[in-house]
Amino acid sequence: MKSFLYCLIAAGLLTIFCNDGSDTGNSPPVTTTPTESFGAMTVTMDCDHSSTGAVGKYYDGPNPQPKVWDVVMTDGDCKLIVPRTFTCDPPCTSGTACVEGDTCMSYPNPVDAGTITLSGVKTKEGATTVTMKAVGTAKIYSPAEEIEFLAFAEGGTVSVHSTGTALLPSFSMSVPAISKINVLNNGINLVRGQPINLRWEPPVTPGNSMIHVLIDITYHGGTKAEIEAETPDDGSLDIGAPILDKLQDYGLSGYPKIEITRHIQAMDAVTKMKLNVESFVSYELLIDGLHSCDDFTDCPAGMGFTSCSAAKCQ
Repeated sequence: MKSFLYCLIAAGLLTIFCNDGSDTGNSPPVTTTPTESFGAMTVTMDCDHSSTGAVGKYYDGPNPQPKVWDVVMTDGDCKLIVPRTFTCDPPCTSGTACVEGDTCMSYPNPVDAGTITLSGVKTKEGATTVTMKAVGTAKIYSPAEEIEFLAFAEGGTVSVHSTGTALLPSFSMSVPAISKINVLNNGINLVRGQPINLRWEPPVTPGNSMIHVLIDITYHGGTKAEIEAETPDDGSLDIGAPILDKLQDYGLSGYPKIEITRHIQAMDAVTKMKLNVESFVSYELLIDGLHSCDDFTDCPAGMGFTSCSAAKCQ
């Protein structure tokens, strides 16, 4: 029988989560590394769309990583990273992926974890507890109830509990709730030779949450490099001009973005399952001379543009 180290995986998450384990009177988060488990039940307050959702999934092993990120430059808490992929010969078969070492690795199987109860998250009907069962062959966990945008705030607690199954023991964990991320910058400009000084409202209670920042200015043309930062949630992060200039050396596509996420995490000590709670917002970076476009009709006339490619007027 396979090990019971099955974990929840939230759809679409790319960020790395951590915290400092400060005692807040609630069940303290446990700092982990990404290799200790295979994912998390994640509750996300999406400030771009004024919505909050929860989603997770169990697997019986780790997911293959067909792309890894190499660090080419650092600046304080910031890292400039570039993608690296692998080539397997012969090519990997269906259900597997080419990973580090140019070897094929199988995708894990989804696993039923019983009934999951999520507490401390307010629904539009006014409830603060929702239950979920695995749905479909993919065994996705997501509440049927619609969750309020401002579903949690500092001073509260977000908890998750699973009844478990024959293969998977039950688990329970909690984290202190976090407040909505509120960025104070009035527009964020990317200018060669100049830093970006990010500012946001810090939490009332420091030490529980962290801030993750991601800058990607080529994702519409196929991401060639990113700046990523994991920094204390103290209200400020200064990103130096040299690392920003180096990022621009890799190219530029339309709709360059910066994503800012406040997050907190706990991990069950036995099953290694995680609970993530986060508040996310993104902005289009303002770059002089860049005109982003969905098609050529978006490009201003009289400026010599002849096409819309990689989501920018050229």
